[in-house]
Amino acid sequence: MARRIQTRHPLADLYVKTRDDADPLEAKYREYGLIDGKMLKTLRENFKKYDSLVCIMASGIVIRGIAPMLESKYEDPAVLLLDEQGRFVVSLLSGHVGGANEYATSLAQELGAQAVITTATDNKGVLGLDMLAKGAGCVYEPRKVLSEQFNMLLAEEQVIALYNEPQLNLVSTSGYQIFKNLPDVNELLDYAGFVMISVRMNALDTYRKKLPEDYALAQLVPKKYVLGVGCRKGVDSEVLSANFRTFCLEHNFLAIGLTKIVSIDLKKEENAIINLAESLNIPFETYSKEDLLEFEDFYPGSNFVKQTVGVSSVAQTSVHKETGEFVLTERYANEGVTFALGKYQ
Repeated sequence: MARRIQTRHPLADLYVKTRDDADPLEAKYREYGLIDGKMLKTLRENFKKYDSLVCIMASGIVIRGIAPMLESKYEDPAVLLLDEQGRFVVSLLSGHVGGANEYATSLAQELGAQAVITTATDNKGVLGLDMLAKGAGCVYEPRKVLSEQFNMLLAEEQVIALYNEPQLNLVSTSGYQIFKNLPDVNELLDYAGFVMISVRMNALDTYRKKLPEDYALAQLVPKKYVLGVGCRKGVDSEVLSANFRTFCLEHNFLAIGLTKIVSIDLKKEENAIINLAESLNIPFETYSKEDLLEFEDFYPGSNFVKQTVGVSSVAQTSVHKETGEFVLTERYANEGVTFALGKYQ
């Protein structure tokens, strides 16, 4: 059964127990023996290595094996169970965010098996908040609290109002009533909750003030933005961070929407930028002067910056290069720091 699955998913690794030389490991199936011959040790040591674990064994063994490894639905990999005959594919862990429900459904179709999915929203045919966010490429906080609150409402077949401010393409919105325009407070009283997709800092402020305290509100922030940064050599980290906060306030922008910081390669060792990227938990990447010179004439620049790094504008040209020209803001410049914001299309 494992080899049958592996032929359809050739990047998968198989960990198998061999009893004798009559059943040797086969490289063409990417087969490996158990670590120290022990299944539980193999399962635990590989738990974080893969996005998905397909376990062809009894559920009790798997549950006891992974129990000490569990962290949260947002960190754990998808875990699927199969019987040896391939009759059932069970989504055991991380059904939504980890994708186990999707994997179980597709694998069952491949094998001619029955997918077993027990999450309430899926069985009611509605889209959980976590799946809505995942499909739209959004993040939200606090994830656990809001997921439980909204998914319970959806499982109870209550309808949630939804306003998609950036007009993202949504694959499915089952369980939600979409508003084409920003709804007023009175309209929302007819719904069990309200989800707004927006990158604005104050998007829900009015609703929080006027709706009942226990009304379900969630803001999904599209994680589709890029920050271009330029700065003088050796700038203090707090100066850069303080100006970044000011930049976000000026543009009413929630920083959790950022996916990456970009700059010129002369700044790749700049501690202040590295520290900002680490604080936001996003990568910091750089481009060469030659990469950025191509777009220099598109943006206002500085002669001093030109003399120093070879290109007159760093923040905007870096964003232009990264996003394919989708620069959203003018250059912010203060205290030897520059910023620009862009968006992936």
